Amino acid sequence: MSVPPYRHFTQIGDPVLRQVAEEVPPERIDTKEIDQIIDRMVKVLRHYDCVGVAAPQIGIPLRIIVMEFREGKQEQFKPEIYE
Repeated sequence: MSVPPYRHFTQIGDPVLRQVAEEVPPERIDTKEIDQIIDRMVKVLRHYDCVGVAAPQIGIPLRIIVMEFREGKQEQFKPEIYE
């Protein structure tokens, strides 16, 4: 059985998707724990060829979002979003 952070997206019915995600206090932002969560989020995002992923989508109930606008995807969004 895998434990969060997952290497895949959570599925409909996963309790983490119904929880209110917690804010990340400023003093935790530069910690190894948060860096590892963000690294996993980027790996999942790239594996599934997504533009963005939120931490709850990989089983972590924190308010973290990762977005990546790769070449070829930018034209799908208004320029002010990625500037």
